[in-house]
Amino acid sequence: GRDGSLYRVDPRDGSRGRVGEAGACEHTTAAVMAGGRLFTTESDGRLVATDPAAGKWEVVGKGGFAATRSLFAVGDALLALDEDGSLFRVATD
Repeated sequence: GRDGSLYRVDPRDGSRGRVGEAGACEHTTAAVMAGGRLFTTESDGRLVATDPAAGKWEVVGKGGFAATRSLFAVGDALLALDEDGSLFRVATD
């Protein structure tokens, strides 16, 4: 079932296993892999970077992503597209 968790899927047989805490992604609104990390925006406006192997996460910056609808990775750049059509380059370090 769907429980808001992050899962690792084995492409050979489709089996999956949860990574990190159960329900850790239940408030995720957008996600993209960039620089070996999974970046997500959360419904409360936070930007979160997760190590997909360990499931450990950290908040990046001070928020302001409540209006973000899509995230994109282009080269080393992380881009956020807001609901009004604005496109932002996001500093992740």
